[in-house]
Amino acid sequence: MGSPPHRTGTHQAARSSVAALLSAVIPSWGQAYTGRRTLAKALFVIDAVMTLSLVLVVTTFQIEALRMWVSADALVVLMALNIMLLAYRGLAVRGAYTSAEQRDSGAATVARISAAAVLLIIPHLGFGYLAWIQHDLITTVFAAPIAADTTTTTLVSSTTVGEDSTTTTAATTTTAAPTIWDGVERLNIALLGSDMRPDQEELDPGSRGYLGHRTDIMIVISINPAPPYDVAVLPVPRFLSNFEMPEGYGVEPTLDDWDWIGHVWRRAEDIAPELYPGPGRPGENAVKTALGGLFDLQIHYYALITVGGFIDIVDAFGGVTIDVPTRIVDRRYDTADDHEGATRVTMVIEEGPQRLDGFHALAYARIRSQSHEFARMHRQRCIISALIEQTNPVTLLLNFEPIAAAIKDNVLTDIPQDRLVDFVDMLPNLHTENFTTLPIDTDYEIQAPVSGIRYYDLERIKADAQLVLTDPIRARAELGLTGLDTNCEESLDP
Repeated sequence: MGSPPHRTGTHQAARSSVAALLSAVIPSWGQAYTGRRTLAKALFVIDAVMTLSLVLVVTTFQIEALRMWVSADALVVLMALNIMLLAYRGLAVRGAYTSAEQRDSGAATVARISAAAVLLIIPHLGFGYLAWIQHDLITTVFAAPIAADTTTTTLVSSTTVGEDSTTTTAATTTTAAPTIWDGVERLNIALLGSDMRPDQEELDPGSRGYLGHRTDIMIVISINPAPPYDVAVLPVPRFLSNFEMPEGYGVEPTLDDWDWIGHVWRRAEDIAPELYPGPGRPGENAVKTALGGLFDLQIHYYALITVGGFIDIVDAFGGVTIDVPTRIVDRRYDTADDHEGATRVTMVIEEGPQRLDGFHALAYARIRSQSHEFARMHRQRCIISALIEQTNPVTLLLNFEPIAAAIKDNVLTDIPQDRLVDFVDMLPNLHTENFTTLPIDTDYEIQAPVSGIRYYDLERIKADAQLVLTDPIRARAELGLTGLDTNCEESLDP
């Protein structure tokens, strides 16, 4: 921080507009300019402490700052501190202005006063606006907070001395709620992509044009919260039909394409919600149960995004850069604007590195007319990997408002809002080279009893998934597996 400016001579009176502008830049400068040396020194100490604190946050305590940014309560505190800092700077500007010896006027004065107002108000208004958007996003999208305290009642037996009687009483203890990692060997999250079109939410589920949430993309992400912090990526073909449900849970299985695992959500939500009990909505209960049974895991949380939401989020990030290994074409591409009468266009994604907007990134992830499902799943993983690798704090800050709006309008999840800090704590330990992908492809396919449905070797899937979860290095060697984005320079398209 530079030294406070001084007047060039004792005979020259301090001008009020100059004092205000200097104080709007750094509070102590305006006071020093008007000759209030003692106050200027005090304000200089305060300025130095605040500046040093900001530098430390940016350079050393990013994770702590990010923890506050994902906490609704902390955001309220930050907004209050922002108002207090604005008041402090406002009082300093006012004090410098009123203590100046000369009330100047003219166009230059108006320009200086306007600049002082901008420097004073805009930073706090901008920060407050971003903090409010983030608070609204957290409290709208994410599930209600977990209770801060957990009350447990235990039975305690005591025997009266000198007597044979025993008395049993209830003892109540209150303990802090654990973090999501406590007692959990792996945290398992289902990432779902729904083909729900923009007009679907407004339709009656009984109407002919309504098809509900069909989860075309289903990926289980399993995170090891302890060293080596490995992450398993388990994508599931939407047409897998011999998935298992607990006895008596859900509708009876059938031998038709409505028994695809990708149709479980819609069946639970719109056909027989009463048959899919659980802590959440029927669709999430059903999908968690189906995916958990497939990999012999407990699915803790889910996050679902629609096709329209995918477009909005990619656009909010300013697009995604992909090196397309093979030119792909769909001469009747469904633009996902409607289920019943979708617009059909010729879609071409050329070979080579390019920046795709949301519409074309979605097309790259969806096209299968001249290809097959596993090529599409491969492209989907590459799109996700590219988005992760290309996301950085600067991109998030510059595009924060549209990103938040896209997430708020298009994402469903049951992750509790006050557990977001636990995910932040894991960020420094998660590296894409520790991600291992287990593709469920044709190698796992077995004979199905009828045509039109696809059966897979469930026992082999469970065994291989457990190997990935318990020994990813061995799994890579024995199963020929790769990381999240490895082989994206290759294509499975014909």
